[in-house]
Amino acid sequence: MNIILTGRNAPRGLIDLADTVTDMHDIKHAFDSGIPARRGIDY
Repeated sequence: MNIILTGRNAPRGLIDLADTVTDMHDIKHAFDSGIPARRGIDY
């Protein structure tokens, strides 16, 4: 069985139990240039 969780600020206990943990960071984002979020793409 695979369980996929998304979100921020996972508790340390969950991170310790997980086989894979990814932490993504923006390098460049359209929002920073004033381009608004698009329905169906960004939310």
